[in-house]
Amino acid sequence: MVQTRVHQQEAPSGLTATPVLRWGSHVGHLFERADELRDVLAPYFKAGLENNERCLWVTGAPFGPREARTAMRAVMADFDERERSGQIEILDGDAFYDPNEPLPTDALLADLEARAVAAVAAGYEGLRTSGNCAWVGHQNWREFRSYEARVQKSVRGRRMICMCSYRPEKLRAAEMIDVIDCHDLVLRSAQDVGNVRTTEVIRQLSNSLAEPPTLEAWLELDQSILDALPVGFYCCDVDGSILRTNQKATELWGRPGRLLDAGIRFCGSFRLENLDGGFIAPDQTPMARAALHGETFDATEAVVQNPDGRRWVARVHVAPLRDAAGRVVGAVNCFQDITREHEMRAALERQQQTFDLAMVASQMGTWRYTLADNICVYDHNAQRLYDLTEARFLHDEEGVKAKFHADDMDVMWSRVAQALDPEGDGKYEVEYRVKQSDGSWRWLSAWGTVEFEGKGADRRPVAISGASRDLSELKQAEELRRLLVNELKHRVKNTLATVQSIAAQTLRGASDLQVARRALDERIISLSRAHDLLTARDWAGADLTEVVLRAMEPFPAEQVEISGPHLEVPSGHALALSLALHELATNAAKYGALSVQAGRIEIRWLFEPGRLRLIWQERGGPRVSPPARRGFGSRLLEEAISRDLAGGATVEYAPEGVRCELTALI
Repeated sequence: MVQTRVHQQEAPSGLTATPVLRWGSHVGHLFERADELRDVLAPYFKAGLENNERCLWVTGAPFGPREARTAMRAVMADFDERERSGQIEILDGDAFYDPNEPLPTDALLADLEARAVAAVAAGYEGLRTSGNCAWVGHQNWREFRSYEARVQKSVRGRRMICMCSYRPEKLRAAEMIDVIDCHDLVLRSAQDVGNVRTTEVIRQLSNSLAEPPTLEAWLELDQSILDALPVGFYCCDVDGSILRTNQKATELWGRPGRLLDAGIRFCGSFRLENLDGGFIAPDQTPMARAALHGETFDATEAVVQNPDGRRWVARVHVAPLRDAAGRVVGAVNCFQDITREHEMRAALERQQQTFDLAMVASQMGTWRYTLADNICVYDHNAQRLYDLTEARFLHDEEGVKAKFHADDMDVMWSRVAQALDPEGDGKYEVEYRVKQSDGSWRWLSAWGTVEFEGKGADRRPVAISGASRDLSELKQAEELRRLLVNELKHRVKNTLATVQSIAAQTLRGASDLQVARRALDERIISLSRAHDLLTARDWAGADLTEVVLRAMEPFPAEQVEISGPHLEVPSGHALALSLALHELATNAAKYGALSVQAGRIEIRWLFEPGRLRLIWQERGGPRVSPPARRGFGSRLLEEAISRDLAGGATVEYAPEGVRCELTALI
């Protein structure tokens, strides 16, 4: 069975404002400095490599092969491996273009097309290229424009994405228009992306007219130049009459400009709204404000509705026009359809919101630490975890000691050193505590990957990119689990000891095993009731009233009177008091007040600072006489109370009824 590989129609661009590029795209790029080349081309090629594309980077001043490789190593840990495998090729532009020789257009195009075919045949998604065209100027523009026009046609329908980088100061106005015309889109930076850099075109056109350009100069400009613009253009006077327009403007408006028509003032759009959907009246449009008040608008966005109902997003660049005396006499507007870019930005924002929600829900944040400046940059989620007031954090000795727990420093630095080892795998993972503004400590788990540059003996770390997660709840759960296990061991041990003691005391000197068995069962059940009460309270103690009620539950409630203040007693006190009350009640049921219907028992307690007094008083029962021997109850009261309650027990066998006073330290 033959399997056919399905290729996607779009590829990630690596650029923030235009996340994807269609295969067959020809992209222009305007730059002035080396860092502008780095900030666009490094993420551009990183996206291509990660998308399994073959890449060709033809470099040139001021950003040559050495700088290109350094930039790629900073964003891709495995760049050297990818270059060795042949996935990316970085060439010196001097070996690719010779400005002193005729441009070999046919050979260059044939080479590009062959590379694209070979890339797909080798299993790659396609071919991604970039060429530095900074050497191109006015003197060789005609030849190069022909080459660019053929590249524009050649990439169509192929698995190719080509980018060409230009320096605007080397090109004239008409040549800037050619750059825009020969590319699907022209961008300035990785973030500031417009389908064309309209302000640059306006500047070039303005320079070709006058300084400053006047309304008359715009009106006298050759119509063919205006119609060559891939952006809408028009100008008006202070009354709002549209005096000049170009072909693209009427196409975008979806209707003719109808110059000098009194019904259309300042704006040729059928309806204009702000991005929130609010209607913008003609005399409140950017064009009106420029013509009437001299305001300037650069890259302002608005929603346009055409007569046929079509809605699209426009980016406008509006400037006032002045006469020789400096008075505002009109305004000029260059605008373009950026609907696709706007939709991609909105989609990217939704993705970012989803990502942020996921990071917040998982209590995570991301960061990047660079060794050169010893600074770690945290995203806003990580700033919350580390309790930082800004994204950049200097990892000097003072800052680290103030933020990280001293007991975690040795482990943290040893993990950092291990990760930075050029012979290691570059993996970093550690757990530590970071100080919060309220003085508390938050447990975090941090992990990341080291970015290296160079190879062999020259391989060295340059940065660590990673993420951190809040471990506070996990650490609290671990600590609680440890405490619970230890507490369980302690309670089981104590419970077994208590049961063993009850059994031994019950069976000691027992003459009737059946009676002893029933007594033992009742005492263990009493102990169980106390355990149930404490378990319901997570063994955090119990209310003394509940303890007394549970202990007296098997006995007639109408014969028992209970009184005393609300008092929380520790779990050990609850168990000891339950057993003591059970023994007193059992004896009362056999021999005392609970053995007759007329008998009554009063249980009351008093609380003095640090000391509990509980009094048991029997009345209305048979006449009492002291026991002939000490039984289990007597021994329990004397031994358990003194041991578990750090108190004492006093029992009086008065003829009218038993009286017992229990004391305990709380």
